[in-house]
Amino acid sequence: MFPPLPWLRALSAEGAWALMPKTAAGSAVLALAVLGIQRVLQPASPPVSLHTLVGWVVAALVVSVALIPAAKPLDTVDGRGLSPADATSKAYALALQAAILLLPVALWLLVWRNSYDAQQWSSYGLLNKRWLGGLYLLFLATCLVFPLVFRRLHTDGQPPGAPALEARRSRWHPIVGLMVAVLVAWFFVGPPWHVEQRHVMIDHHAQAHLGALQAIDKGFLPYIGPASTQYGAGSQLFTYTFMKAVGRFDIVGFRESSVAIHLVVFTAVMLLAYFHLGILAVPLVAVLGVAYSPLGFFQFGEDGIINGWWGWGNSARYLGPLLVVPLLPLAIRQVGSRPFPAWAALGAGIGWGVCAWISQESGSTTLIAIALFLAMAWAAENCSLADLVAILGQMAAGFALMWTPILFYYLVHGAAGEFIQNYFLVSGAVAMGFSNTWWSDGPTPQLRTFHLTPFVIAALGTITIFDLSRLQLRRGLDAAQLRVLAFLSALAASYMTALFRSDAAHLQNTMLALPFVLLLAVRDVPTWVARGSAVQWTARLILAASLWYVFPIGLTLRNTYVSVISAPLQRFFAAPRFADTPPAAPGPETRIPFQRATAFLTDEPVLAAGSVSMREFLEVATSIRELVGARPTLVESFPANDPGLIYFMLDLTPAPQRFNRSTMILNAAMWDQEFEYFRQHFREVDCVITEDLTTRIAQMFVAEFPAATIVEKTIGGRPVFVIRR
Repeated sequence: MFPPLPWLRALSAEGAWALMPKTAAGSAVLALAVLGIQRVLQPASPPVSLHTLVGWVVAALVVSVALIPAAKPLDTVDGRGLSPADATSKAYALALQAAILLLPVALWLLVWRNSYDAQQWSSYGLLNKRWLGGLYLLFLATCLVFPLVFRRLHTDGQPPGAPALEARRSRWHPIVGLMVAVLVAWFFVGPPWHVEQRHVMIDHHAQAHLGALQAIDKGFLPYIGPASTQYGAGSQLFTYTFMKAVGRFDIVGFRESSVAIHLVVFTAVMLLAYFHLGILAVPLVAVLGVAYSPLGFFQFGEDGIINGWWGWGNSARYLGPLLVVPLLPLAIRQVGSRPFPAWAALGAGIGWGVCAWISQESGSTTLIAIALFLAMAWAAENCSLADLVAILGQMAAGFALMWTPILFYYLVHGAAGEFIQNYFLVSGAVAMGFSNTWWSDGPTPQLRTFHLTPFVIAALGTITIFDLSRLQLRRGLDAAQLRVLAFLSALAASYMTALFRSDAAHLQNTMLALPFVLLLAVRDVPTWVARGSAVQWTARLILAASLWYVFPIGLTLRNTYVSVISAPLQRFFAAPRFADTPPAAPGPETRIPFQRATAFLTDEPVLAAGSVSMREFLEVATSIRELVGARPTLVESFPANDPGLIYFMLDLTPAPQRFNRSTMILNAAMWDQEFEYFRQHFREVDCVITEDLTTRIAQMFVAEFPAATIVEKTIGGRPVFVIRR
């Protein structure tokens, strides 16, 4: 038991609320200090209107000071023997004041300029939304963590401890449940996919992956140098391994690997639905997942061919919180009853490590979700501080078990530092503001979801930790309540990233835990706020309607039937029926770019947005491939297309590079770093492909090799130059 603080015990609920003016005044003074320090140390770069901020803070200070005399003096209160309801009131008063005192931290995140703000960024600009992320975390803590913490600090005696786990009895054998989960996943996104017949351009999101895959195929270390990528190392290695295993190192193989990742995630989510919610919930989670979450990123069309977000859609990005955090209630139960490491905590750590390897988003959001859930579990008196230390230690051991071989592999190859830098490079920049946006999709129904999701999380969490019938915070949550908090934590941590890159697609990407939250909210929450079957069902209907308003599906009954049942069934018919056009004439195609495109894509009307037709590109690409051959080549730029596409479609050997130019060079400083790397390694480069002969790299290459030949090609009316030593 955490020892209560004497001054806290001596404070009554009325006295806690009486502190509010003094707390607000202190926060205003801290805010003025933050603004003053920023103005003194960074006078030339005020990021916002400081006059407006100072005006609001001064107004808050004046009002707070004016209210102090009206507050009850602190020395007249006595908090001994508080009733549970008064203790709860006091806890909420102190929680609100803790949030007020922490508001200057968000203000500091708003006004303070760092090295990221001073950079000239490429492709996307920098928008400081660090303060918004800080406010979001502070909001969640104020609603769900701080009240429980102050309630626990006021409590003496032994905590209720972790509840006994529910003995979920099922009429079905577990094997049947597992089979149902796997079959549901296979029905929605399992093969046959008929990807080879999908007529669609090679989007720039897909092009960004291809150069790194080509570099791995030419012997470069995965995730390093020309094989570096802003996405997860595990996802990259899975994609490459899949393409080689199926013998399709081409566009179709790349697309099939994306669907394969999606199938793995879909299956994992269905298994989680079975284990945590029961067999009947599996199809419901599937339908809700397709409607709301990244499980809908790849779906079969009415032609029976699967389609989706090629290159960008990776439903594994936020699998970590959903996989790991619901194991923690079991870990809490195990850690108090076993002298040896609890398999749930150890398994959660391993799962966290795997998911962090697959994507950086899974690594960071899982950490936030773990912290949020364990803070609530400890503060609700479900575990002791020693239990928390044991659980975190076992999770750290599991995480290390997964990551030690990975880091050792790169250490042996002398690239551990580069691996770590590449892993955090883009994700760290996004957290600092790179590529951040305000909502960019207009007044769509998803905008309502974007605005209201934090309040839904806070409301459901508050109902879970607060006993409405007794008007007090709960001590010792039961297994169902811990489960709801676990899935809410997973959703809350994932949603946070949508605050930075704000649009409908990025919002949907964070909603992998939403189907679980919706089902648990409708099933369990009414039983905690109402008694009697009729009242509970009325509460369920009201709650379901409210959630439907916040999370609108936006599909008609017919569209739901088509996407959920009819379209997946269409793939079992004869494949030629779905082809828009017949494949190219039979006979082996020896030209490499045509092989990489595959027969069904050779006559696409457009290669990518803003580019030329596929056939024009392939003809020009073939002629360039004949010029370059196997020479180590640096593709500096190419008209209307990503350099990664050129490496891949022409089967080029990449020249040594520090960063993959497609996704990893983010600002002017990194361009300088890349040029310096080229300057040190230019003798290892035999060819440069560029659309501009005046760039630093092109001019240096020509100056160092005066005998180099320059061949000009034209594509879409724009020149591209091949410079060969």
